[in-house]
Amino acid sequence: QAHGTNRKFYQVGKNMDGLDAGIYASAAWMTAYIELAWFDLVNSVEKIPANPVGQGYVLALLGEVAMRGIKNGSILVDKEFSDVTKAAIVRKARNTEAVDAVQNQGFYTAAEIIEEGDKFVCKYTLIYAKGDHISKVEGVHALA
Repeated sequence: QAHGTNRKFYQVGKNMDGLDAGIYASAAWMTAYIELAWFDLVNSVEKIPANPVGQGYVLALLGEVAMRGIKNGSILVDKEFSDVTKAAIVRKARNTEAVDAVQNQGFYTAAEIIEEGDKFVCKYTLIYAKGDHISKVEGVHALA
């Protein structure tokens, strides 16, 4: 208790691979939110056209999810990347401009419509900067 307020602290969660469990929680949240937003979209219109307009709907949906991810701390804006990470972003996005988008706005989105048999599928790419956070404050106190 501090100043009459109860404080609760949780142990840092780590997965078996040693990564912070928060990374996986954020990814699961984003996946679920994209699915929910998709269902909301398809229930709000008669059809999603298999053309640039429908592709635009999907890109707008991804942008909305990413903006919420920035607000809730899942995505970090202005994050610096190593050359290895930059190369991985370019490889995944197949677009050299993706690195600037992820660094400056926190995320990069792309979508393309693919015909699979007798159906159309809009395949998307969402690349984002993991929301790093400060978990501890340390310092030096010096009285002069």
